[in-house]
Amino acid sequence: MPGEAVETPRGEYKDGAQYALEMIGEAIAIERQRRGISQRALAEMTGLSQPHIHRIEANVGVTTVVTLLKVTDALGLDVSVLFKAYEAWKRSD
Repeated sequence: MPGEAVETPRGEYKDGAQYALEMIGEAIAIERQRRGISQRALAEMTGLSQPHIHRIEANVGVTTVVTLLKVTDALGLDVSVLFKAYEAWKRSD
């Protein structure tokens, strides 16, 4: 759960909210790569900088929902896709 320590599939213990953000960043990176889009191209599509895209994917810092909406719109995704893996994992406990 967010705010509580959770055990990840790798056996690490992390804050639930932090782990959710990591999963979101990873999902964005996977989808971007699957579509053959570079970080620079995604940055241009969203009006964000390439370092900002990198920080989102690498889970450095915190991003806003507005930024996530820009990224998902550019990738043609529904923003809910980013939260589904975390929700499925959370229910598996």
